[in-house]
Amino acid sequence: MTVREAVETTFSSMTESEIDEVLAIERQAFADPWNARDFASELKNPRSNVQLLRDLNGTLLGHVVFWIVVDQVEVLDIAVAPEYRRQGYGNRLMDRVLELSIAKDCRLISLEVRRSNLAAVSLYESMGFKAIAIRPKYYAHDNEDAIVMQRNIDSTHGESDGI
Repeated sequence: MTVREAVETTFSSMTESEIDEVLAIERQAFADPWNARDFASELKNPRSNVQLLRDLNGTLLGHVVFWIVVDQVEVLDIAVAPEYRRQGYGNRLMDRVLELSIAKDCRLISLEVRRSNLAAVSLYESMGFKAIAIRPKYYAHDNEDAIVMQRNIDSTHGESDGI
């Protein structure tokens, strides 16, 4: 099987027993990762949704955390295990956010992304997200700027005005 060949996957909502598994990916993905308390808190938050992406063997490929507040969605955290990057799993995670958001009649998705994370910026742009603002020194770990990106859910290519 080639790297780009489609692999069947499943989604599930994270449970408390899966936090350590998610943390392993989180720690590999970020210099300033979320901790177990952060993920446990999301499980108790009625606005929060933590989706896990697994292959059919049960291997955790990635996760996404997002809030639904009235008709808006805020993506808080998304990560793909390093050995599974550049295989479309980040796109599948974001497609899942879109799918669940549409089911809840949401209209807008927003997120922040490191200015230096060109792969993520490219992914979001390919999905119709537009840069709408810069948050200077947003990331406390290294004072890197964040790009705030948005897209309308009812649009295939997004309709937010860019910066």
